[in-house]
Amino acid sequence: MSTRIQSLINRIEDNGEKINSVAIWYILLKKKNVLLNLYSRSPSSEKIYNFLNHNFNEEKWKKASAKNAFALLSQKKLSLSIAFFLLGGYVSDAVQVAIDHLKDLELAVLICRLMDGEKSDALKTILKEVFIEKGRQYGDPFLASFGFWKLEMYIESLNVIEEIISAEESRSIPSEPWPFEVPHLSKFHSSLIPMCKKLMKSYFISNLLEKSKPKEESNSIFDDFDDMSSSSKGKNESSNIPKLILNIEKLIERNIKKLHIEQKSYMALGELIQYPNIISSSLII
Repeated sequence: MSTRIQSLINRIEDNGEKINSVAIWYILLKKKNVLLNLYSRSPSSEKIYNFLNHNFNEEKWKKASAKNAFALLSQKKLSLSIAFFLLGGYVSDAVQVAIDHLKDLELAVLICRLMDGEKSDALKTILKEVFIEKGRQYGDPFLASFGFWKLEMYIESLNVIEEIISAEESRSIPSEPWPFEVPHLSKFHSSLIPMCKKLMKSYFISNLLEKSKPKEESNSIFDDFDDMSSSSKGKNESSNIPKLILNIEKLIERNIKKLHIEQKSYMALGELIQYPNIISSSLII
């Protein structure tokens, strides 16, 4: 990831763009000294250079960094505003600017991962409030499923696909336009099917489904010697695992019907050939 960001910085610099446009990337890479060196060569950037020379581990300069970030935000210098929030360690504020003002979901996720790691509270908030909630609101099963998966809620990542597709089918008014820069993936797309099949085969899903199966009763004479606490723990784990409601065969059938309604007969026929076990009188082309 760091290599890709450095490649992006190099392209921006090769295009002769201003230093301010690369500031956010150097701060994300924790290369403040390199950024200082760039500003030192620019006579018009003396104020920023002097400011960056301070120690932002000190509370005084953290607050000064936030103050400058808000000032830059009011001037619509959004990228530089994010850089200054990050200098002071205000990751949540930087993320909020990326989401609310830049409408850049990918940048918000990148900030969380590079500044606080994969388990950061800020990233969890994005996954819940944007990926899952917005995915439901705007009818995007891919986005919502990814949100649950990253939160390690694997069964829910499949169930939400069924939930959103069912909601979209019964919706009389189209869902709202997608507000972010990241593409609105799809309300329903054929690629959902191979994605679901691949997720179903993953270790995480297979393991959970195996745990959720009711255990067969045994008549062994040694049953009385089993560890009761272990048995109790197994039952509790099983009861905490959500029930899988997604049915891939029904998902395939939905897709074939949709293609048939849209008069995409050859595509529907291709789906039938690919999944010959899905047979229904309603799917005659």
